[in-house]
Amino acid sequence: MGSHHSKTTNTAMKLVVITFLISAAQAGNIAEELTAAGATTLVDFVVKAGLAETLSGPGPFTVFAPDNAAFAKLPADLVATLSGDVELLKKVLLFHVLPGSVMSKDVTNDLTLPV
Repeated sequence: MGSHHSKTTNTAMKLVVITFLISAAQAGNIAEELTAAGATTLVDFVVKAGLAETLSGPGPFTVFAPDNAAFAKLPADLVATLSGDVELLKKVLLFHVLPGSVMSKDVTNDLTLPV
């Protein structure tokens, strides 16, 4: 039962981040808004992958953004692998970005979004 509650809490947290990012991205650059929201690990990866300029361009974009706590839970060897392979890192990060706006009310568990 505790694990189900945790999963529900994590989903709710991610939806809050998505909602914030959609509205914030309309006001400014996504990297700046992610930094302001405390998603600095993601911003570091975006910069390392060479995607900061792309995400600063004309949107809209929807970013499904893990927060720093989510990144802290990743195994160290996975983080090292991603950090050492810029092309792999770029591919993984782009799986978290969609062109256009996706509103949190439209996102449900097990939703598949077109790429």
